[in-house]
Amino acid sequence: MTTSPSPSDDASVPVALSDIGAHIKRYAVADDRRATWHLVQTILVLLLAMALYAVDQVVLAVILDAGIIVRGFIIYHDGIHLSFYRRNEANERLATILQAWIITPVDLWRQDSQFQAAPASPRRNSSPLEALLSLG
Repeated sequence: MTTSPSPSDDASVPVALSDIGAHIKRYAVADDRRATWHLVQTILVLLLAMALYAVDQVVLAVILDAGIIVRGFIIYHDGIHLSFYRRNEANERLATILQAWIITPVDLWRQDSQFQAAPASPRRNSSPLEALLSLG
């Protein structure tokens, strides 16, 4: 006895745009509970990495640290764009706290983002971040 594959198993079945829109709509507004859970997970992994350093498991700790740095940057980026939490004040505080860890001041990030979004101009030489990085 054979069964035919369900539509969800067949990659060739076209997906309706309304289905895609309904799926995306779930992520249009920040979920504070999930956002806080992501922060808690990140802190727990950071603590685990610190414990691994303490017992000389450096290779495992470095691998975890790499992921933590990437995740921290993503959270910082979402905070800068006011999309991690629902309230803008919470996003501002989060970005302010994380700026020391990411080593990028919030104001400098915003200036650079505005520079990148501006139309090309012959008077523009470099963005604020490019100017800062060229000092060293």
